[in-house]
Formats: sequence, structure tokens, C-alpha cells
Amino acid sequence: MIPKTREATKFACTHPRRTNLIGIHDPLELEKQALHNLADFKGKSVFEVGCGDGRMIKLYADVARSVLAFDPDEEVIAEAREQWPSDLSSNVEFRIADMTGVELEQQSYDVGVLAWSI
Repeated sequence: MIPKTREATKFACTHPRRTNLIGIHDPLELEKQALHNLADFKGKSVFEVGCGDGRMIKLYADVARSVLAFDPDEEVIAEAREQWPSDLSSNVEFRIADMTGVELEQQSYDVGVLAWSI
């Protein structure tokens, strides 16, 4: 069953067992493979729109040069910052903003990720 309310949706997306709640179980890392087949993140500067709790960022942050991740939900960004692995914190920056509120320098990023944002 897919939750219909904002609170239930937020719970399903941020709960530690969310993968069981929304039916995603990826022991073979197929999602990571698919993402890396779409874009080369190695040594690249990346921005992610609507990053939520940073789940997708964990699939590429270890090889990216830098990541700017933003989401309009203050609580979700606070959770992402709090739960972010310390070994990946030096190249990832979380910001509270929507896609119209972030100013990016022209041609300043190599890869853009808009997973679940449109």
C-alpha cells in the first residue's frame, strides 16, 4: 500500500526501513549500476535537485568530486545532514532550496540529478 498523506509519505521516505515500505530491495546494487550507466560521476561536480534524505547521493558521492544537494523541506535536509556518513561529508553540501531558488553558476556542474523531482 502506498501512503497518501504528506506525513505518511514523509515517513515512508525517511524511515530507516523505508526500503521495505516502498518495495525497494536492491542487494545486487542494480539501482547504482543503472545510475552509473546513465552518467559518469567519477571526479565530476554534481548537483541534485530534490535530494530528500540523500539516499541517491550515497550511490555516487564516493566517486564524485563534489555534490551540491538541495531540497525545499527543511526537516528532510536536517535529517540528511544529521545522518550523513562522515567519510562522505567533505565533498557533499546540503542546502534548503527548491530548484528555482538555487543559483548555479553557468556551466559550473558536470552532472545534474533529478530523481523523483519532476
